[in-house]
Amino acid sequence: MKSNVHALILASYVDALKNGASTTHRAEDRGIYTSLLADAATVLACAVQGQSSAQLLEAAKRHERLRGQVWLQDEVESESSRIWSEAFRGINGHAI
Repeated sequence: MKSNVHALILASYVDALKNGASTTHRAEDRGIYTSLLADAATVLACAVQGQSSAQLLEAAKRHERLRGQVWLQDEVESESSRIWSEAFRGINGHAI
């Protein structure tokens, strides 16, 4: 059950990243969105495949580190950031 909740919010996050990539007005953000989308797909796959909580958490922590290393310029990214924060808190053991 918990995995389904994680999968749903992670799918929303992937959609928000896709939307950000297609609507950003900053060319330099597009490559960053590509990297974030690719890595977010691996986190989503962990949740969908029902991998262990430890594996899902490790994938989420890796993605969190990636997010900490990049800087999106366009304000359109605020939606994906909000959804990711919620997803990461849930994966990290806090209530979603």
